[in-house]
Amino acid sequence: MCNFLMQEKGYEIIAIPFEQLRDNDEQYLNTIKDKVQNKNLFHVQKYSLDINKIFDLYVNANLVIGMRLHSIILAHKFNKPFIALSYSEKVSGFCASIGQERDCFDVREWRF
Repeated sequence: MCNFLMQEKGYEIIAIPFEQLRDNDEQYLNTIKDKVQNKNLFHVQKYSLDINKIFDLYVNANLVIGMRLHSIILAHKFNKPFIALSYSEKVSGFCASIGQERDCFDVREWRF
């Protein structure tokens, strides 16, 4: 999906880690970066608690693809189109509560 978005749609991808303690999102995102074809268009942010930096990234985003609930909440807050990759009921439940079930996909069933 990342290769398609970069090559066919011309997107630059900025990956934002949201979890560090239980799961190391930054490590997972770097694993994805290792697999994309154009690494110059895929940037992994360092984990940060600086909410203003995160807000700034959202303000400038064209599209948000997220698994973490807070990534989807922020996309909704900033009125950004999103694709939610749901790994739990809390993500799909939030999408349903805002009427955007069509933008939420179960990661166990979804294929790009």
